[in-house]
Amino acid sequence: MGLLILLGIIVGVYALGHLASDSGPKPKLAVKCPTCGVRSIETARKVTVVRGMILVFRRGSVSLIGCCQCVNMQVKANLATNALLGWWSFFGVIATPFCLLQNIYNLSRRPNIAKLKKVLQEVGVTYESVELNADGMATAQKNLLSAAASVLKTIAAVEGTASAEWEYARAALIALSDQTLTNQTADQLLSEAQPFTATSRNQFDEEQRLVLLRIAIDIATADGTISSDEETALINLGKNLGFDETLIKSLIQRLRGGSTDNEVAEARKVIGVTPEATIGEIRSAYKKLMLKHHPDRVEAKERAEATRISADINAAYDLLIGRNQTKK
Repeated sequence: MGLLILLGIIVGVYALGHLASDSGPKPKLAVKCPTCGVRSIETARKVTVVRGMILVFRRGSVSLIGCCQCVNMQVKANLATNALLGWWSFFGVIATPFCLLQNIYNLSRRPNIAKLKKVLQEVGVTYESVELNADGMATAQKNLLSAAASVLKTIAAVEGTASAEWEYARAALIALSDQTLTNQTADQLLSEAQPFTATSRNQFDEEQRLVLLRIAIDIATADGTISSDEETALINLGKNLGFDETLIKSLIQRLRGGSTDNEVAEARKVIGVTPEATIGEIRSAYKKLMLKHHPDRVEAKERAEATRISADINAAYDLLIGRNQTKK
């Protein structure tokens, strides 16, 4: 009889969690799941973690984010670990059953948009900025791609449409779109791009403007050198992006694509990209790492280490896009 009551409670808690989740279609976001890297982010859950250690009892929470399948697997793994390690103290015996029920409540494979928005905000991303429109792109991504096309065209056109710079511009645009664009759509976007002006920069934050400048530097160095005309074009573009000439020249010197600087090489290693990686690939890898290692996404005992790793990732990214230079 007691077993049937317990089973009824478990089923009831799961049903409540399932009904409290979103019954509509899964959201379509321009961010890949940090676990599988294949499907897009669809849901988030905040699950309780308990550890009984005879004289000490620890309780905390972990934010999980990703596709419904991966998040469900992580909730199950957390549930199993709590069931194994939560009981080993006086308080653990009392608290663990309630924590396990909280985990069961979050077992539904339905999406949870409200929690997803909150967890994305924790890592500095708004839900609206990554929500895909009917054309398969997020509004913020589309605006950045349009500006990137203008920037790329400004530099690549110096050497002509048959140059290595133009080929690199197309590839960089596709990488920045997370492979959403094809060769044809990238060429079309480049051909239709209007000149980038100082008034265009107002819709972008510093990180995005540095990304645009970094893309331009990569384009200019696609053939291994920067001509005087290309350097002039980069300086003018940098000024339109809101940076002074001294900073622009410093970035050109430091962030040229073929740099073998030890710090730059180490930064690429931290982000997990090759020396040939475009800024789009660097940015995509950075976002995935931050979602994976954000301190709010790990157990309390691992939070200090996650904070250190996140700081290293941020420092590496700042170096690769030149934000460390603007701080100076």
